[in-house]
Amino acid sequence: MRATSSTPGALRRMFKALTALMVAAAWGALGYGLVFSLPDVNAWGELEAGGRFGINVFVYLPYYALSLPLGAVAIVSLFPRPDRMFPLAGAMGLTGLFVFWIFANDFLLVAQPELARYAIVGLGLAAAATVPLLTAHHLKAHPPLVSSRNS
Repeated sequence: MRATSSTPGALRRMFKALTALMVAAAWGALGYGLVFSLPDVNAWGELEAGGRFGINVFVYLPYYALSLPLGAVAIVSLFPRPDRMFPLAGAMGLTGLFVFWIFANDFLLVAQPELARYAIVGLGLAAAATVPLLTAHHLKAHPPLVSSRNS
């Protein structure tokens, strides 16, 4: 017979919360890099109006539009119920895809050379968030055996 205690549930919630915080930190690193990284003034000046408009529409606007749902997923993941991990996995994947979208737009990296550093940090945090997410999933699927002794 499999005896369980409340400890695996608490550990699972702790790993889910750690995953949520790591995804939020990854998204925050991307945002910090987009907004506060030092721009190359000459490269921004060389972009014509269409290039600047393109950067705003295809990079900044999606970042701001996706910040609210990703923040909501991170906050909801801190609650014990519902105990679903798919939204967190989706948020991690979305963060990784957004980093690759930034790297695909090399004209943005030329205009903001420090952004690559923040994007790599964001990608690393999103990738590292896989470990606590998979640990939480494993604890849900296979709760540890707890021996019960009859005295």
